[in-house]
Amino acid sequence: MACPFKRALFLTLFLAAAVSAAGCVSYRLTKIEIGQPVEKEAVGQLISGETTLTEALGRLGAPDRIIGLKGRNLLIYRRSLSYENSVSVSFPLTDFVVLDSAEVSASGGLARFDILALFFTPRGILEKAVLEIGSEEPYFKTLFREG
Repeated sequence: MACPFKRALFLTLFLAAAVSAAGCVSYRLTKIEIGQPVEKEAVGQLISGETTLTEALGRLGAPDRIIGLKGRNLLIYRRSLSYENSVSVSFPLTDFVVLDSAEVSASGGLARFDILALFFTPRGILEKAVLEIGSEEPYFKTLFREG
């Protein structure tokens, strides 16, 4: 009695291995980068109370956004970097039975933001600079934190 059970188990495992081997496995990694990296050297040369708006623009280039805040200017330099991963395994069951193919897939992603915010006085002098590298928050927690 044990012999037919072993044969059935072996046959089942063999068929499962054959179906798995005949399946298609795919992995996809997508990297999306928007904006330019913030150069830490150029940011290090900015001095609160001394650097002018013209000097900052000369060192860093054009910002991604300019926001007016009651006569003051806020310049925002932003770079977003996201990674999307996905893996899928499909089994062509149509070779063995009259069914559609089976597919198992999983995916995930990671997004990070590099943000430089420069606050300028109405006279165009740098009041405050906030630099955040690799943040999960694109704006609010980074820009308006105390420090």
